[in-house]
Amino acid sequence: MGSAEPGDNQCYVPKWIVPTVSIKMTMRSPVFAAVMTLALCLGANAATAAETDGPTSAMTGTKPPLGLWLLPNQRIRLEIAPCDDRLCGTLVWFKHPNDAQGLPLVDSKNPDPALRARPLMGLTVLHDLRQTGEGIWEDGTIYNPDDGKKYQARMSLEDDGTLHVRAFVVVEVLGATQVMTRVDRDVLAQVSPRTD
Repeated sequence: MGSAEPGDNQCYVPKWIVPTVSIKMTMRSPVFAAVMTLALCLGANAATAAETDGPTSAMTGTKPPLGLWLLPNQRIRLEIAPCDDRLCGTLVWFKHPNDAQGLPLVDSKNPDPALRARPLMGLTVLHDLRQTGEGIWEDGTIYNPDDGKKYQARMSLEDDGTLHVRAFVVVEVLGATQVMTRVDRDVLAQVSPRTD
């Protein structure tokens, strides 16, 4: 890591930085040096990204992923829509909208007993995603009715047209990603004509 030169697509950390880093004179070790080098790299890369791909330039370059999206299980559709200056996602369709007793699905695992009877249909589960880069929305939360828990969320619109929604707690790399595909409203209308 430290041997790369500026201009490479790697992190450049001058060789003089790592050997001089120590904490209370007991932290001079190869592991500590490697961790510090990694931290310096991440900080440098974040600063470079902020300079080149700030929210203002990104906001003009990417069309937001508004509309209907099908979850990987093919049983749930989520509608992404604006909520103030951010994006939110609402559950708008279930392949099986009723439980075993024939009643509409409800938020039965919610930690708040007062909310356990609210219907899942129409429930906003993706909240306050802010565009931070080209095709990237972050700083939001996602509620999972399957376990009644709220997670941090990041969303990205990929080159292949899929929408990746990542849920995580504190550390993004330890999260899980749902890959969603866009639902064309015209095709949907032909398959499921409205009866009202």
